[in-house]
Amino acid sequence: MWKEIKNEEDINNVMMLFKNFHDSCIRDIYISTSDYVDNDLNMHFDNVSTASIIFQNQSKNYSVLELKFEGINDFNYKPMNHPYNGVIYDSIMKLENELFYWADSKDWEIEDIDSIWFSGKKLFYRFRNDILGNIKRLEVN
Repeated sequence: MWKEIKNEEDINNVMMLFKNFHDSCIRDIYISTSDYVDNDLNMHFDNVSTASIIFQNQSKNYSVLELKFEGINDFNYKPMNHPYNGVIYDSIMKLENELFYWADSKDWEIEDIDSIWFSGKKLFYRFRNDILGNIKRLEVN
């Protein structure tokens, strides 16, 4: 069940439960727009996007966290290349100018284009320990 993050208290709670994302990694990212083509081949645009990010970490109690941003404002993702890895050592989650932000560094600022980060109008979370591990959710061939 999704829980909405509404304020700083909610942010602090999620950060505490997921240990500030220490020793975690991004497992999956899903982006969905509300744009579509109907059966009559007409295009429809709503200009509302949603992002779901699944994180895994080495904690026994809360091993998998899914964040869902509704009304995406912007995001930046750059995969790590060898010899680097995707370990997240710390992170930041904040509410600023009516937008929620998550970034992969506690020192992140909005102008930082080198970090992995997401922002949106609404933010939700849920714990998903049932999908811990290398579960294939996307065909890669």
